[in-house]
Amino acid sequence: MAEHSERTATGSALDDRVRVTVDADGIVIDVQLELTAGEVGYPELARAVTAAAQAAKAALLISPICSRSPGW
Repeated sequence: MAEHSERTATGSALDDRVRVTVDADGIVIDVQLELTAGEVGYPELARAVTAAAQAAKAALLISPICSRSPGW
């Protein structure tokens, strides 16, 4: 069970200026923003955070498959 809870994945958006990390259960545990005030509007920021979180979740789901596949 400890191994499951230690797995994390990070996804990014807006040229890696928005990064979201999720834990093994897909729960967001960290959000990093490297943007200046007014650089993007709220709707674009919301889309970027959502996209980064979805990318992190996808990476989390794909990583066990890749680690078990000999050709990856």
